[in-house]
Amino acid sequence: MKATTRSKLAGLGIVIVAVSLALGVRSTQHVAAVEDHDAFIDRYMDVADQIDPDLANRLRSMCQIDPAGFEVVLRRLGPMLSGLADLQREHPVLYQRKIEELHLEATVAALAVEARRAELFGDERDMIQQQAMRAQLTAMVRAQVLTSIENQSLFIERLRDHLADLEARLAAESSNVDGTVTRRVDELLAP
Repeated sequence: MKATTRSKLAGLGIVIVAVSLALGVRSTQHVAAVEDHDAFIDRYMDVADQIDPDLANRLRSMCQIDPAGFEVVLRRLGPMLSGLADLQREHPVLYQRKIEELHLEATVAALAVEARRAELFGDERDMIQQQAMRAQLTAMVRAQVLTSIENQSLFIERLRDHLADLEARLAAESSNVDGTVTRRVDELLAP
């Protein structure tokens, strides 16, 4: 694998891990069978396509040319990409917002490198361009922060809905303890 591909994979991994941890996206599903594994890879590649089509194409090539290397990448990034794939199915609006956030993160990172380079290697005549780049970076970071805040709000709403469902189930189980015990004993004693 080329160093630039490794670098891009590492960069994608850092972005996905940071966003996934910040917003709590991580799959809890385990890949148990070959067909599950193939379906997982398909979902993984679908999400990777939406994040960065060029990188997804390189991952597809890597999957065919270097399956062992691809498995390493899959183990490293798989849970986060799988979490995004689960989110795509369960909450399409939040999924789309998270993809937008990943794109903003990549844009901000690239713009920051360009702005740093301009400040390091530019001269006084480039001051107007440097100020314009700083203003553009500031606007992009603001958009990124606002998107992150909105996404966190959506995630909190999702957690509240899940919590309400759990509380309803708990209330139902608490009101019917004897029925639950009887059903479980019957299940345990069934041939």
